[in-house]
This record gives sequence, structure tokens and C-alpha cells, in this order.
Amino acid sequence: MLEENKELKDKIKQLENNKALEKRLIKIGRFWKDPERIYLYCPRCYANGKLVACDPIDNTIIGDVYECPNCRFTSSNPYKR
Repeated sequence: MLEENKELKDKIKQLENNKALEKRLIKIGRFWKDPERIYLYCPRCYANGKLVACDPIDNTIIGDVYECPNCRFTSSNPYKR
């Protein structure tokens, strides 16, 4: 019973943290970004309720590309025009 209670409290805390983060996230290109951090978050994973930071990949043909380590979504850097 105590373990269940702790699990529920942890889950509530995680949901509260996610809710606060959702209020801060902004859409940049196809990605989501927290203005307080440098990461670009995967839009596909975000739509499925997960927040996964994409990894930068150097691609000399198209420029900087970001790839999600979870679902392998890729897109070019929205900051470059």
C-alpha cells in the first residue's frame, strides 16, 4: 500500500511538471522548444505524450539536421534560413 501511494505521488508530480513545461514550450519550425533550454524536442514524440530531445546531426548536403533518438524523426534546423 505504501509503495502504491508513493508511485501515485510520483505520477502526480510528473504530470504537474509536464503541465508546467507545456505552458513554456513554443513551436519553432517543426520542433518544440523550451525557451530556457537549448534543446529542440521531437514533434512526433510530443504528439504521443513524450518529450524527447533531438540530437544534432551534421549533414553537409542540407545543413544541420536534428534526429529523434526515440522515433528517428529527422528535420533540418529551423534556425537556418
